[in-house]
Amino acid sequence: MKRYEEKDKTNPWQILKAFDTIDGLSNPNTILKDYFFIDEFFSTEEDSGQFKIIASAYETNKSNLPQILPKIEQIIHDSEFKDQFIATSYIQENPTVLNDERLTHKAENILNEIYGTETVVTGYGQVPYFNDDFIYFQQKTPGVYFLLGGSNLEKGIVAMNHAPNFNVDEECIRVGVKSFSSLILERTLIK
Repeated sequence: MKRYEEKDKTNPWQILKAFDTIDGLSNPNTILKDYFFIDEFFSTEEDSGQFKIIASAYETNKSNLPQILPKIEQIIHDSEFKDQFIATSYIQENPTVLNDERLTHKAENILNEIYGTETVVTGYGQVPYFNDDFIYFQQKTPGVYFLLGGSNLEKGIVAMNHAPNFNVDEECIRVGVKSFSSLILERTLIK
C-alpha cells in the first residue's frame, strides 16, 4: 500500500527529513508529497474475544482516502486471517493545513519585496504527523499558515517541536513581529 519507494533510502515519516535540503520541504521534488504510510507504532487490544489493531494512517492526497479501508480489507481477505476478519473502521480524520494559493503568493511577494528574496522559503509537500487547529479557520476563511523558524545553530539552539531539548532563539519573536506586522500593513493598503 505504501507508494513511497524503499529504494530511495529515505522515508517521509522521518520527521527530520522535513528540514533536509535535498529531501525536505524546500525542494519542489521533496519526498514529503504524494505519500501514504501507516505509522509503525500501533497498538493491539483484545475485547470480548475480538482482537483489534489500532493504527494511524497518513495520506497526503485527499482523493485517496476512500480507498484506504477497502485496500486494507483486501489485504486481510487475501491472508490466512480472512475467516476471522470482522470489519475495519476509522474513528477520526484529521484535515491538513492547506494554504490558499492566491493569498500565499501575495504574502510571499510582499515579504520578499520588503525584506529581500531570501525572506520567505517556499515549502512543498506536507510534514508527516503535523496538524494544527488553523485548518478549521481555513475551512471558513482562506488563509496562509507560515512556519517561523526558531533555531539558531550558531548558539546551539534547536527548535524542534515536541523534542525533549526544545528551545527557541528569542530573536525569532522580533523577526516574526516585524515581518507579519509589515505584511498586515501592506495587505490593508492593497486595494
